Amino acid sequence: MDNEVREEAGKQEEVKRTDGRDTGKLFVGKIGLLGCVMFMIMLVGFLLVCFFAGSKSPIEGYEPPCDSEYYIENTEELAMEINENIAPQLDGIVECYYEDDKVVVVAEEAEYFTIRSALLDHFEEELFDFRKDTDE
Repeated sequence: MDNEVREEAGKQEEVKRTDGRDTGKLFVGKIGLLGCVMFMIMLVGFLLVCFFAGSKSPIEGYEPPCDSEYYIENTEELAMEINENIAPQLDGIVECYYEDDKVVVVAEEAEYFTIRSALLDHFEEELFDFRKDTDE
């Protein structure tokens, strides 16, 4: 009888120890040294993938014929460049035109952020006025 009481008290004590304060110690104790090393390697690998695995540009391989400084002075030419060389590669550009010293890019709502980020990878944001197509 006395042994049963001690076992029951031991189980209750174990439950009390796992109330969140010693969870890390229990985890490390169960997986051991090799498990800890594996866990740390996996954690570092996960963080590397999260921070350094960027997505590819939708207009990969495109090199602008002129830099952004040139296009700041010649914004109309940027609109022509987008219409001739970029719009055929990007799905979702409804129209692109020059207006009030900016290039207005109207994009389908589903592709808006993809188009915006692809263009801003190559050109300065101050050159553009991005708009979502409302005719859908």
